[in-house]
Amino acid sequence: MPLDVELYRRTVYVPTSDAGGGGRPAKKIRRISVLDIQPEGTARTLVFVHGYGGSALQWLYQVRFFGQTTRVVAPDLRGHGLSDDPESPGYSMDGLVDDLEVVLDALEVQRPFTLIAHSFGGAIATEYTLRHPEDVHGLVLIGVPNRFIVRPGLRRLMSVPDPIFSRLAKTIGVALYASQRTLKGMHDRVMSSWRGSERLEQLRVPTLVILGHRDTVFLREHYEDVPRSIPNAQQVIISVSAHLVQLERPDAVNRAIRRFVEPKQRDAKAEKQLSYRTQLRPGCSSR
Repeated sequence: MPLDVELYRRTVYVPTSDAGGGGRPAKKIRRISVLDIQPEGTARTLVFVHGYGGSALQWLYQVRFFGQTTRVVAPDLRGHGLSDDPESPGYSMDGLVDDLEVVLDALEVQRPFTLIAHSFGGAIATEYTLRHPEDVHGLVLIGVPNRFIVRPGLRRLMSVPDPIFSRLAKTIGVALYASQRTLKGMHDRVMSSWRGSERLEQLRVPTLVILGHRDTVFLREHYEDVPRSIPNAQQVIISVSAHLVQLERPDAVNRAIRRFVEPKQRDAKAEKQLSYRTQLRPGCSSR
């Protein structure tokens, strides 16, 4: 029987300050919804960040697979899925990275961890890694371009207010887990201005880039620039798949992630054993 991931959903409460009456700050509480599975005795953590218009449930197959032996944490971005969308302080890349920090601190996630991100979540993951390189053991970018140029049809659709926006999105078969206000605000203030090449070039953590062979959501050359920009990046192209490759070819994606993650785990264990043997060299005592 498949694991019911909703049984592992948690809520992180984040206090925010807005100006109240008389200029005094008024405390408000907003919620970030998170899937958090922590098997007993696990020493490794995978943190999943979904993309623009997505939700934590787009990691369903990865959460079920890796959650058997590994702690997995997958938040809904602000305004996406079951997370709140506060009008203040609005949208900024710093704010999105701050949200991720709040979740990881609130759940007491052990560092370092492996950070896995899809689409625009890859930009957030990149910025988090540059801010906290010591926290990230490895980075996996799935369907991430170095620029997020939304196609004209979707840009026109974002100008249509809800609830008409949501009905039109369903009619044309676009699965979106955020409101028109969230999508437009995030696109206009954050996504459209992110220039990935100069940020990706600064990464110094082991990185795996996964791309669906038929992914045409963003320009192909912007996908291909990503592994070229990251020093020593590995790349895997998954056949018969498009932008939501983690849902379309979950087994292939899981294998690629496991191959990337497990050698690091073995190397860390071997290094620990070597260190222990060195301490117990002839003439030394373990006590």
